[in-house]
Amino acid sequence: KFAYGRLIHDQCERRGHFDEGRFAKAFGDEGHRKGYCLYKLGCKGPITHANCSVIRFCDVCVWPVSVGHPCMGCTEPNFWDEMEPFYKPIM
Repeated sequence: KFAYGRLIHDQCERRGHFDEGRFAKAFGDEGHRKGYCLYKLGCKGPITHANCSVIRFCDVCVWPVSVGHPCMGCTEPNFWDEMEPFYKPIM
């Protein structure tokens, strides 16, 4: 439960934007530059169980979503097959 007990989406710093309906629609657009939710760019955080948004990577304060890249769901089993296409919203 420590690492995989919660959804990334529930712990994401961009969650407030999701709740308010603010989404980046393209890489580099105004919403992307303002740190809006990456759901429409294919973020898999709403269906990915992990603590990436809390623990971060390599003992520094970054992880893909914090620097503007959607979560790819890499902690989920068979993510290469299950999470494609990576840049399309989940349905």
